[in-house]
Amino acid sequence: ARSFIRQSPRSGPAIASCLREWSSFIDAKLCDRCGWLFLAPTYDDAELEKLYAADGDRLMADGTAGAATADYRRCQAIRRTLEPWLPPGRARVLDVGGGSGELVQCFASDGHEVTVVDRSESTAGSPGITRVSVPFLDWPGGEFDVVIMSHVLEHTASPSEFLEHVKSMMAKDGLLFIEVPFELLTPLIRRHIGDHRHLGFFSTVTLRGFFDKVGLACLTCRLTVGRVGDTVITVIRAVARKRCDTITTSA
Repeated sequence: ARSFIRQSPRSGPAIASCLREWSSFIDAKLCDRCGWLFLAPTYDDAELEKLYAADGDRLMADGTAGAATADYRRCQAIRRTLEPWLPPGRARVLDVGGGSGELVQCFASDGHEVTVVDRSESTAGSPGITRVSVPFLDWPGGEFDVVIMSHVLEHTASPSEFLEHVKSMMAKDGLLFIEVPFELLTPLIRRHIGDHRHLGFFSTVTLRGFFDKVGLACLTCRLTVGRVGDTVITVIRAVARKRCDTITTSA
């Protein structure tokens, strides 16, 4: 979540002058219209390790058989969403932040060439998957027909930068699948603020806005219900294409 400090509304130059008073000890972004001072969360490598270590232990404790079944169902949901636009024949598939490749095993079984890039040191979960252990923004990558990002974009400090890097690896007419949680209902129904590791929160409108910003054509973007492990959550599933002249058919 983003914290903030209220400043009195004033003109742009006056607000910029005000921000200089803070600049020696605070890394912030200031809105030149309303005067809100936003403190963008950032984490160093050690903090990231601490944030994700506890969740990794919890996932391992869930049991291999149950986790495998849930992951296979999520993989099928991704494949069904992409199916209307999947290229014929063998596709080059990239899973960004995909752990051991749990969510792309069905693509490997279908004969596609599958690569997983993830900062963790775990090994590939299937013989048909190539795994790269490196932070995604530091990876030069290659060219892919399909890029999958399932519950990744909400963990990024700059979704635009992440999507620009994804776009640079997409082949002509390449497809991008994204799933993110829709967390408006979390405080209203579940009565808590959600995952403490999430840096961004999305609606269908804002996700399509990010596609437009980086030059991706949205093919579908809809609110639906999904699962993470045994937990049923509301999610946004979207597919975008690299070619900007594609007609948008988003819901």
